[in-house]
Amino acid sequence: MPDKKIPVPLSMCSFQGAFAPSSINTENRTVEVAWYTGATVERYSWSEGRYMLELSMEPSAVDLKRLKCGTAPLLNAHSTYRIEDIIGVVENARIENGVGYATVRFSQRPEVEPIFQDVKDGIICNLSMGANIDAIELVESVEGKPKLYRATKWSVQELSLVPVGADPNAQTLGYLQDKDDPVLNLIKGDVKMEKDKTIPVIETTPNTKAELSAEQKEALALEERSRITKIQGLCSKHGMKEGFAAQYVESGASLESVRDAILEELAKTAPTVQSISIGAEACEKQRKEVELALLDRAAPGTVRCESNHYRGLSLIEMSRQYLAENGVNVEGASRREIAELALCGRTALGGLMSSGDLPLILGNTIARRLQGVYQEMAPTWQQFCTRATAIDFKEMTVVSLSGDVALKDVAEHGEYTRGSLSEATEKYKVKKSGRIIGLTLEMMMNDDLGAFNRIPMMMSAAAREKEAKTVFGILTTNANMSDGNALFSSGHNNIGTAGVPSETTLSEAVQGMYAQTNAAGDPINVKPQFLVHGPKNIVAVKKLLSMEMLAGKSADVNVFKGAFTPVLDPHITGKKWWLVTDPMMCDTIEYAYLDGQEGLYTEIRYGFDVDGMEIKARHVFGAKAIDHRGMYYNAGE
Repeated sequence: MPDKKIPVPLSMCSFQGAFAPSSINTENRTVEVAWYTGATVERYSWSEGRYMLELSMEPSAVDLKRLKCGTAPLLNAHSTYRIEDIIGVVENARIENGVGYATVRFSQRPEVEPIFQDVKDGIICNLSMGANIDAIELVESVEGKPKLYRATKWSVQELSLVPVGADPNAQTLGYLQDKDDPVLNLIKGDVKMEKDKTIPVIETTPNTKAELSAEQKEALALEERSRITKIQGLCSKHGMKEGFAAQYVESGASLESVRDAILEELAKTAPTVQSISIGAEACEKQRKEVELALLDRAAPGTVRCESNHYRGLSLIEMSRQYLAENGVNVEGASRREIAELALCGRTALGGLMSSGDLPLILGNTIARRLQGVYQEMAPTWQQFCTRATAIDFKEMTVVSLSGDVALKDVAEHGEYTRGSLSEATEKYKVKKSGRIIGLTLEMMMNDDLGAFNRIPMMMSAAAREKEAKTVFGILTTNANMSDGNALFSSGHNNIGTAGVPSETTLSEAVQGMYAQTNAAGDPINVKPQFLVHGPKNIVAVKKLLSMEMLAGKSADVNVFKGAFTPVLDPHITGKKWWLVTDPMMCDTIEYAYLDGQEGLYTEIRYGFDVDGMEIKARHVFGAKAIDHRGMYYNAGE
């Protein structure tokens, strides 16, 4: 079933007004206008037929607060899509003898100057008022004549220059059914109108008469003949039974409602299927295709999108096609305008975004790539650390238990003796860090898709660097623990005689770790698992742990081949090194992320400090040594 385009009612009714050319003040760029003269508008619905609508000019009925406060805009033909559509401001307003007057002042922007000149020259002379209607009443109901309704509570929202005065019977918005007309619903009492309730746009000239002219009657007749012809053709094309079209022609149904009825009729006779395959919604599919196309160009080989129709397009071309497919009129739009829509979208106009808006898609693409790169940059330190979660930014306390729990012999009829436990507590907290990087209009217009890969690479690398400095800083700074001793100290029996990794120094370290005891003096069997070192020890470590070196005599046997897992990291300077146990056997270093924001967390902001999109990366991380018994240190030299 093809998508239906349903017209959406605007938030105002528009009534034609006029300029007073003699009141133009060139120096102040102001002009007097008559924004409403009491015109009556003729409207039509299929269920009610023709009815008339007028606006009460009683002071109690008209709300002029917006016009009088000096903030109401003077617009270009009621357009509210771009900031550039504002061509001036309404400075004041009043009502005299049932006519609404106002003073408008034109902007001094260069692009507004030709419009102001045409006003001065009398070329542009039509003005239209945009109003919100909150309440109406029935004024007259005479058989054979259209009913007359009067708006008894309404407000003026804006004034606009318009190219031509509207046909009094021509609504700028159409409706599929009567229920789609908010004014008609108000008449029926189906909808209680509130301050911002949507009202369709209607336009009239100041001196509209109730009687239709011959030209207007002929136009309506042509429109009706066209409706009948299209309905009959549509019913014939889809094989509808005789009489099907006639009932909808006679009832005055719209073409759209006939289409719906035909689809329902066809559904009744459609064959039943045994299985149903439900695909993704069109908009969701488009969104994913754009994201995949961006990722494919930014980081080739990371995704597959062979059948993607966005593939191979430049950023501007991709954006133009996506916007057009989603109902945005981009015909004639410049590359810069396309870039602005792609990067800022509706937020530039104070609107809200949905998940299908292009700026969110671009932001999600960067965030998706960033998370992928962050995971790919697996750190070395996680092998010998334990992970925890911080529920907030407050200091966390980690308890390490030890004590005399050795089993003692119990003689016949003897009593069990009590063991003892002691607690050692270490405290730390997570810290927040982050940075903001902008994706600018220039990058967009230059088709800089590499930015979609470079930005995630840079931010991910920065986050991993922050983590590595924190963890390896614990080893290198050797801060005091809660017992008052440095992490690596003689008091903890975990510091060896300085020397590069060798059979002698490694033997000393292994023996030192196995010698660690609990509070009762019993060994706790701490087996070393990782040999942590920097680049300057890489040759010595490789030789000691190599599985390929064969000894010619027993004295040359490599006793430590394959004994430890080497952990090489450039954050370790000099020739210092450590032996560390498996963190599952004994506490070593604990690290934590903030709950719900594990790893790197991103947020997107549009067009604030830069012309484009800003990506903020937030990283919340902390780490602390928990127990000294699982680690042994050698200064190296």
